[in-house]
Amino acid sequence: MKTIILFSTIFSILAATANLHSQTSEEYFNMGHSEYIAGNHEKAVEYYTAAIKLDPDNFRAYYNRGNAYALGLRNYKAAVQDFTKAIEINPELAESYCNRGLSYDKLKEYTKAISDYTKAIEIEPNLVQAYNGRGTAYYNLQKYTEAIPDFNKAIQIDPGFVYAYNGRGTTYEKTKEYSKALEDFTKVIELDPDLYSAYMHRGRVYVYGFKEYQKAIIDYDKAAEYDPDYFEAFYFRGAAKTSLEDYAGAVKDFTKAIEIQPDSPISYLFRGINYHSLGDDEKACTDWTKAKALGEEDADEFINKYCK
Repeated sequence: MKTIILFSTIFSILAATANLHSQTSEEYFNMGHSEYIAGNHEKAVEYYTAAIKLDPDNFRAYYNRGNAYALGLRNYKAAVQDFTKAIEINPELAESYCNRGLSYDKLKEYTKAISDYTKAIEIEPNLVQAYNGRGTAYYNLQKYTEAIPDFNKAIQIDPGFVYAYNGRGTTYEKTKEYSKALEDFTKVIELDPDLYSAYMHRGRVYVYGFKEYQKAIIDYDKAAEYDPDYFEAFYFRGAAKTSLEDYAGAVKDFTKAIEIQPDSPISYLFRGINYHSLGDDEKACTDWTKAKALGEEDADEFINKYCK
């Protein structure tokens, strides 16, 4: 689901093969490349802009500036404009459509993203990132039946492309095909143990698909280890501990979740439930009252029943 691989790889290829009309424009282009590689994306944009001024038909500079806007600066609207210009000059570069599709996806313009990914596939039928991106866009439109074949195709082209397994697993999680989701998230972890969101997803699959709360907690532990401020890891671990009647442990996790997201009404609601299970209705009622104030409608049921 990430875009870093595509942006960086294509950028390097184009920089290596650049054959620009103007030597001075080429120098600016190469300076932009150096700054981009160094992570200085604003400076890279400056040099690409200089290259474009000296050679307005330099589609490579538009393309690479689009990458700098999208990946480095998260300015997806500017990226779309640059990829569009690159396409106007050279409509046969599949990566321009693919990366514009990625930018549209970030802007939540999923239908436009799908159109661009489809065009990229027409030009380059084995562009794995285009299939993965289109699958992601279908997923975001809740068109899960359409998403799965694209993730399948991406995996067929590149069996080591971790993001396709992650996307397919997430889709299977939504369609409640938990055995398939479990297999995919396990593959993600095998391919990239540092992609800690996969532990989070697999933990949820263990809970919702199999009620294997202890296995879920092990995965949530791993996610929290990678990111100590990962709200979902603490929240869902607290929920799993609640199911195992580890109420004190659940209180600790929901407390941490609240530290990370102080305006999370559901965290107060569930911490209150665990305080009640521990026999501390004073703290429970305080939490339920807070949950209600934050908009949690279910808090009323507990307040009316247990708080006088």
